[in-house]
Amino acid sequence: MKITRGVLILFSLFLLLGHTSAMASFSSPEDVVKIPFNSEIIDDDEENVLNLSTTLVGTRQYPFISYTIQNTSGLQWTHPATAEAPGNCGVNNSWHCNRALFSPTIVNSSLSNVATSRYGPDTFGVAWAFQQGAFIVGYSREYKNDMRLLTYTLDNLIQISKFGTYVADAPSIERIGGRYRMAVVIWEYQGDIRFYRLVYMQYVGGNDNTSCSSTPSGYQCDVIESGASIASPSLAYAGEDTGIAYVKGNAVRYAYPWDPPIYPPDRPVNCGTEDNPWRCIDIVNPSGGATVGSRVALAYGSDDTHAEIVYSIRPTTKDMLMRASYVGSGGDCGGDGNTIGPSPQPVYRWNCRDVDAFIDNLADTTFAVTFDPNDFPVVSWNNKYTGDSAQRLYISYPAARVGEGTGWKKQVVDGNAYSTTGIWNDISINSAGLTSIAYIQPVFRACPTCPVDATDNLKVTRQFFKTYLPLIQK
Repeated sequence: MKITRGVLILFSLFLLLGHTSAMASFSSPEDVVKIPFNSEIIDDDEENVLNLSTTLVGTRQYPFISYTIQNTSGLQWTHPATAEAPGNCGVNNSWHCNRALFSPTIVNSSLSNVATSRYGPDTFGVAWAFQQGAFIVGYSREYKNDMRLLTYTLDNLIQISKFGTYVADAPSIERIGGRYRMAVVIWEYQGDIRFYRLVYMQYVGGNDNTSCSSTPSGYQCDVIESGASIASPSLAYAGEDTGIAYVKGNAVRYAYPWDPPIYPPDRPVNCGTEDNPWRCIDIVNPSGGATVGSRVALAYGSDDTHAEIVYSIRPTTKDMLMRASYVGSGGDCGGDGNTIGPSPQPVYRWNCRDVDAFIDNLADTTFAVTFDPNDFPVVSWNNKYTGDSAQRLYISYPAARVGEGTGWKKQVVDGNAYSTTGIWNDISINSAGLTSIAYIQPVFRACPTCPVDATDNLKVTRQFFKTYLPLIQK
C-alpha cells in the first residue's frame, strides 16, 4: 500500500502489565507513579472468596491472582490469557481462570498467599501452602513463560502434630530457588488454655531432617516463639534477609534471625533455638485501653533495611490503619537494644505513623503492602472515608516517590459514592514500577439511579504504559 509523504499514522496501544520492562525508559519513576489505573471485572459472580493474593510471574510479569471459596474443596487462580492458556473469563475472555481440586477437602481458611520463583530463563513456578488432613502441604505448579503448564507437585511439608493440634490463620510463604520458606502458627489446648507456637520452616538440604515431619526431608522447622495468643504471621524475604511480623497478645511483634556480636551484649538473642537463634521485639504494645488488630502485613524492598509493617490499632474509640517503617535508629517505636555508655537509652529502630486515621469499620478493611523497584513502600487498603457512603480502594506511598518531599500521599484507585469495593485487596508492583491490585467488589452501582449489582465481583486495577509507534513517512 502506498502511503503519501507527510501523512502521520499514529497508533496507540496499551501493553499488558507484564510486557513493560523494555518500556520503562519512556518515563521517569515519578511519571510512572502518576499513570492512571484501569479497573476491570474478571468474574462478576464470585461469592465467599477467602485469602485472595497476587504475585507477578515469569519474564513478562503477568499478574497472577489466587484465592479459595468458602466450603469448596480447592483453590482458584487467574492470569491474563495467552495463546497457550486461552481466555475463558473477564472482559472479552481476556483472562484465563482455572481451579485445582483436592481430596480430602482443604481447610479453606488455611490457604497461604501465592508465591513465585524463577527456575530458569524460560520457566517459573507458583506455589501455595495449606492444611490438608494432618499436614500442611505445599502445592506447586511449573510453567513456561507463555503460561504453558509443565508439571505440578503436592508435598507434605509440616506434620501438624509435631507442634500442636490446629493451624491458626493462614501460613505465609516465600518461594526461593524452587523451595518453600514458611511462617505458620500452630496451637493446642494445654488444659483449658490455648498454647500457640510460631513455627518457621526453611530448606537446609539433605534428606534426613525430621524436625518438620516424622518422614525425613530437607526442610528444617524451628519454634521461633510460643505462648498465648499468637496470630497472623507475615513472612518477608529479600537480599538473603528474613523477617516475620505477627501479633502476640496486644502487641505487634517482629522477629528476625540474629547472631549477635560478642560486644555489645545489650541486644541478645531472645527467641528461636540454640541452633537457629532469632531476636523478637515489640513494634508497638499499646496501653491505656488501646488494642491492636488481629492481622499484620510485612514487606521488604531490596533487603531488610527497607522494611514496612502495616497493622491496625484502636486507640480508644476509633480505628486507625498504621505503618511501621524501618529507620535503623532515631525512630519512635520498635525498641531494639540500647545505646552504649554510662546511661544507656533504648534504640528505636522503627517509625510508626498512620496510613489512615479514620477507619470506618476495621472489620470491613483489608490491607497489603509491597515495595516498588526504587525501594519505596506502597500500601493498599479499603475504607469508607469521612463523608463517604461507600468503601473505596486506596493506595498510599511516600511523597518522595513522586519527588514531592516528605510525608505520604493518599490516592483513590477505584470506587464511587454508590459502590462498596476493595475487600481482600492485594498489591504487586513490577520491575518498571507499574502497580496491579486484585480485590473483591461486593456491591457495584455506576450512578445514583443505576441498577445495583450485589454479587461479589472479582476485580483487578492496573497501570499500563501508553505508547505510540514512530512517525511513518514515505
